[in-house]
Amino acid sequence: MGPTPRTHGIARATITLTGPCGEEVLFRGIALTVASQASALGPLVLLGAVAFVASHHVSPGTNGRASDRALLTEIFASAVLLILTLLSESLYPALLAHLLNNVPAAVLQLQRENKGRLSMP
Repeated sequence: MGPTPRTHGIARATITLTGPCGEEVLFRGIALTVASQASALGPLVLLGAVAFVASHHVSPGTNGRASDRALLTEIFASAVLLILTLLSESLYPALLAHLLNNVPAAVLQLQRENKGRLSMP
């Protein structure tokens, strides 16, 4: 990653650390909402897992996630976070795991500052 203005790095780090809250509620909250209805659980849980992976691949090639390895990692993470959610009957374990996963990316964004560049070209 190249240098970037400090404000851009702060914005990216903030999104990286706040995004998991919305993602967990949106994609795995569905599973908790319908957990008592076993017949509806399968399709909705699958839909939530697919939507989670798809949301990270909306624009492949521009976000560094175009590789097969990245896709498999996200599918695995989606399954693990879903299992955490269903077993604990809470979003908190999956949210904590998601935040821990995103912390290194946030730190990298904060380290990208270039004091010589005040604005993006």
